[in-house]
Amino acid sequence: MSLRRRLAHRLMDHACAVMPPNRREWAAAMRAEFAMIPDGPEKFAWACGCVWACYQERINPMDVFLKSLVRAAVVWLWPFGADLSHALSMATDPRAHVYVTKFLWYVSGDLSVMYAGIFVSLFVCELLMARFWASPKRIGPKTLVRAAAVWLWPLGKGVILVSNFATSTDPRVPAYLATFVWHVCRDLSIFYAAIFIPLLICELLIAHLWHSRSALPA
Repeated sequence: MSLRRRLAHRLMDHACAVMPPNRREWAAAMRAEFAMIPDGPEKFAWACGCVWACYQERINPMDVFLKSLVRAAVVWLWPFGADLSHALSMATDPRAHVYVTKFLWYVSGDLSVMYAGIFVSLFVCELLMARFWASPKRIGPKTLVRAAAVWLWPLGKGVILVSNFATSTDPRVPAYLATFVWHVCRDLSIFYAAIFIPLLICELLIAHLWHSRSALPA
């Protein structure tokens, strides 16, 4: 058996494996037609086309995109609320007219970058879960994974802070390192909870209110 033929059979097996359960009859028909095609470039091309068709049935990119926008907005609300509260507190300062415009400009930029980072993390996470995690009833565990994907941002920042502090030449570092690490771990735990709880509420609402036309699991 040639390499191309073996690869075509592997691709066909993969296509049938990723096809959603409600499309199994179509997968069987594709496999039957695949068996009737003579060995050659046409057989390999048919297998590649079947993989693409099954991915389109399994993953609706627009559905994933829209859901990721909603999830990112839910996660983004708490830093937005914190910055809005800070801006409102500055408004009572007599010097506010000097600083508030610049402050809002920087905050808007930071929040936009943060939203983009959250969205990209969730979008990639959704595509991976759509491919490798087919169970539609696992809202809790999937929310844990989504929250972990977003949590990587503050986790990375925490690791950088601890690394910088640990490598500091300040003689007080050994005495305060354990306390500093404890505070960072505590803050990261709070961040994870602040990400997970809104996402879980969002997932429950999506599961009950979002009528998707895709075969993608919720």
